[in-house]
Amino acid sequence: MKKIRMFLSLLLVLTISGAAAQAGIISNFSGLSRSYRPALDAKTRSDLIRLRKGEEPKIVSSDNLIRDGKALAGEGYVLIGTSAVEAGGRPEITKKIRRQCKRVGASVALYSSAFSGTKTNSQYYLLSSSVLEEKKTVNRYNYEIWYYMKTK
Repeated sequence: MKKIRMFLSLLLVLTISGAAAQAGIISNFSGLSRSYRPALDAKTRSDLIRLRKGEEPKIVSSDNLIRDGKALAGEGYVLIGTSAVEAGGRPEITKKIRRQCKRVGASVALYSSAFSGTKTNSQYYLLSSSVLEEKKTVNRYNYEIWYYMKTK
């Protein structure tokens, strides 16, 4: 009886730990909007063109944000804000960037990424009298995102 209680307690602790780890990953993705820092108040600038409803922003990967940002400025774009976050792969982050562009009205987003490491999550399953552990390893990246609007 003691062994069963101990086993169930261990299983409960492992389950809670796994859920907390997964929640941490989810909060990193939602951290994109929390980490947003406006460079100017775009709502008060009548000379800026906001992304229109139904329009999709242009999302561009950059290996040199300063160089590419200067090129955008030369085309009449203005930096309206930045974000920085650690997240998973590019398909996931581009969805989040697209959503943030729509929130702030940015028509272009430049982003750079740097590999930050791997993270292993474990999930535990109770099978009869044994515990099965399933591990999933994912790559993590540090992203820096710059949001732009075009001038009229």
